[in-house]
Amino acid sequence: MEEEKCLFCGSSLISSQYIALDDVYTCRCPDCIQYSVTQEFKQSNAIRLSQQQRFLVSGYLREMNELSKDVVVIDDGSIEDILNSPYLARTSEERASKFLLYMYRRTRDSGITLHPQKASLSICYATNTAEYDEAVSSLLVTKFIKECSDRYKLTDLGIQQAKKIEEMKVVIPKGGYVFVAMWFSEEMRRVDD
Repeated sequence: MEEEKCLFCGSSLISSQYIALDDVYTCRCPDCIQYSVTQEFKQSNAIRLSQQQRFLVSGYLREMNELSKDVVVIDDGSIEDILNSPYLARTSEERASKFLLYMYRRTRDSGITLHPQKASLSICYATNTAEYDEAVSSLLVTKFIKECSDRYKLTDLGIQQAKKIEEMKVVIPKGGYVFVAMWFSEEMRRVDD
């Protein structure tokens, strides 16, 4: 039997379960963690995503799961919301910040190190190894992380920077609606004339 692969990162799934009542697949992945997709999306629409879009979705799923945020069932509508999410890292600076936050959330209390070969591109929303390497290099240059043998470790300066990023990180979702209040009276007519 062939291993089932994650629709987004391409890793071998830990498990996949079809829930007929909801017409949804629930998937567990070592990189994306956990997500649900409609059968229609899984069978036909997921292949329409570019490789770059898939890696961005993988990073989004991993981060939302780690932050214990609800991840919606992925279908044609929700995939567009995910791809337009303000959580996505799109610049090299944002990818470096995501990498730093990932290390901070995982290592701040225990001093655990991160082995780069076992790290996923989704840690920093990288769509290829060059973007991942660029994020790591910038953190090494700024001395936010350091190399320890074959691993990366957060420095005190990196911990301070991660705390600043977490304090500043207030995401205001972009909405598709606007509220307009209008006032029709004689007072307003004089202003318009």
